[in-house]
Amino acid sequence: MQIVKRNGTVEPYNREKIAIAIRKSFVGTGKDITDEALCAITDEVEQFLNRNEDKRAVECIQDEVERSLMEHGFYAEAKSYILYRWQRTERRKALTQIVDGAKDEAIADVLKEIQNDFTGSEYSLNVLAEKFAGFCKSDMAAEERLAMLIKAAVELTTQEAPDWEFIAARLLGFRM
Repeated sequence: MQIVKRNGTVEPYNREKIAIAIRKSFVGTGKDITDEALCAITDEVEQFLNRNEDKRAVECIQDEVERSLMEHGFYAEAKSYILYRWQRTERRKALTQIVDGAKDEAIADVLKEIQNDFTGSEYSLNVLAEKFAGFCKSDMAAEERLAMLIKAAVELTTQEAPDWEFIAARLLGFRM
């Protein structure tokens, strides 16, 4: 079975990814899930995919996981899963906004590393994207845009969020 990712690429179906996502929804609520319940929910999602070849896209699969969690009475875990999906969507939007604003696709890899390494909400790319948008002008060259992105990270540095300085340094390193 093949799955269509958000970017349109196709990859082989991986049952374990669904199980991991379900476990994370339980971790988010501080509860455990039995192996039997995990297997039952994963089986239901897999059966849905086998019956609905046109629904083998990431978004549809995630919708089915939510439905199955609720059907099994795991409402708090479904909420946790929905919140996690929303947060990931917001992260993708912020990353895209910065890449588009910088007019440099190559910076996406650095931004993804930053997201993975600086996980506190004070280091959200949403915060950086907002600050960066305030500095960018439509007539700026790519080099100026990168300088403004670095400036945005520097200006976000506070006592409460000192690691913006390291983020600025990474962006500066990308520039080199």
